[in-house]
Amino acid sequence: MQNFSRRVALRGTLGAALTALCPSCSWTDDGHGDVTMTLNVSDLDRYSSALLSGVTALATSSSLSNLLSAAQRQAFSDALATLQRTEHAITTALGDRVSLVIGRNWVQDIASDIDVIQAVLKPLSLPPSVQIILQAIDTLLPIVEALVGSVARPSSLNAEGKMTESEALAILRGKG
Repeated sequence: MQNFSRRVALRGTLGAALTALCPSCSWTDDGHGDVTMTLNVSDLDRYSSALLSGVTALATSSSLSNLLSAAQRQAFSDALATLQRTEHAITTALGDRVSLVIGRNWVQDIASDIDVIQAVLKPLSLPPSVQIILQAIDTLLPIVEALVGSVARPSSLNAEGKMTESEALAILRGKG
């Protein structure tokens, strides 16, 4: 039996704080002071698959493809391909827990790809069907970032409209 001490109390407090910062993470203490944090992959997959579905819907939208130059289409296509590879890695690890570093790398890749897509689309006058998908993506991206304790950033494209998480998931899952 472990004696109660300040060290035990501090480790318990640290664990609670880490769990609050990263709701999809868990931590284990080997009893010798080594704490390992892992990420629940299914939580991340829920959102990343919805984001991929939304981006795929954008990529196949005829109203959007007519607005893009060849260079913009290539940048969009490259970001989509990277997003697909990241989602494949997440799906492959489904049912497992992975290190927080791997989870953060996945989230950074997703955020980077979404940033590229937003940069391509931001200067364009977009039809409402495309705007609603972008709004849903903007709603979910900070949630994905928060899964690994990242600092959520403000939406860069559709700050004027707000959408709930469930509305965003419904829109993106219905596309693609």
